[in-house]
Amino acid sequence: MKRYHWNKGMGRGLLIFFFSTCLSGYTQTVGTSSSYNDPGRLFTVPTTNVLPLGSFTFGGGQAFGKVGSDFFTRIGIGIAPYTEVQFNTQKVIHNFTKKQKISTAFTPAIKLRMPYLGESNSHLPSLSLALRHNFKWMSEDHELEGISYKYEKTWTSLFVFASKTFRWGETPEMSLIMGWKLNSLRIRIMDNNGVKMAPISDEYYNKNMSGPFGGITLRTTKMSWMMIEFEHIPSLPNPIKDGNTLLLEENDIKNIYLVTVGTRYFVKKWLGFDVGVQYRSDQSDIADMSILFGLNLTLSVREDLKIFNKKKAGKSECESYLLEE
Repeated sequence: MKRYHWNKGMGRGLLIFFFSTCLSGYTQTVGTSSSYNDPGRLFTVPTTNVLPLGSFTFGGGQAFGKVGSDFFTRIGIGIAPYTEVQFNTQKVIHNFTKKQKISTAFTPAIKLRMPYLGESNSHLPSLSLALRHNFKWMSEDHELEGISYKYEKTWTSLFVFASKTFRWGETPEMSLIMGWKLNSLRIRIMDNNGVKMAPISDEYYNKNMSGPFGGITLRTTKMSWMMIEFEHIPSLPNPIKDGNTLLLEENDIKNIYLVTVGTRYFVKKWLGFDVGVQYRSDQSDIADMSILFGLNLTLSVREDLKIFNKKKAGKSECESYLLEE
């Protein structure tokens, strides 16, 4: 069974990013801009910002393309300072004999931000980590050359990343996010009676795959941002027939990179939508690129929901609040 070992290139890359941002003379901006509520992610890549205590966010959308569409969503709740619990969709790509399929799983997650780092010192970046864990096996029924089987997989993703926000004047203008992502995959093939067919000797195939991820945001107007992000996801192979059983070549499990370029626009400080174009590294033609649409709703119980508290706010106060927005 293959085990994961610390990659020297991973540590070197993070150190270079860390020290390069430390040498910057720009000012670190903490939290969110007063003109909008930050959902704490780009299109799908997390940022180091965590939701304040008593805030929640809901975001989701769809990527449409010739090779298939995939749904994504995220629910986040600020439960404590520097701590956010989430529910995220994670996805893998299957390359079966006759078709390619994108599978998604709705998984619990947690994001932690390193306290005080980057807040009291304008030369330091912010550091965070996020863990997305799919606790159960996902099973799909397939057939290969007369053999019916169940393809079962589960995976966990760990993000370790840093970000730096630069500003010119009073408002943040650009943010850089860079980090390392580790996917831990477990795969097994079962027959219709629930008997394991592959792997033969171990309980399941286990492969750890890692690589960089990151993104850039650039302010275009008071309520809109251009965004670029890149992230890798696993691509799973079709099993091969070996007599009356099936095998899986672990070397055929690969990383596929997704690169998305687009914009985020806020129609209200708590409501924004995303539009982008997504490229996959396993597709060589522009006809295979996808168009992405997303929506973000981020509310603070202490601030944005006060208009619904009729006991503490009268009608005139509600109207004035809405006019300000």
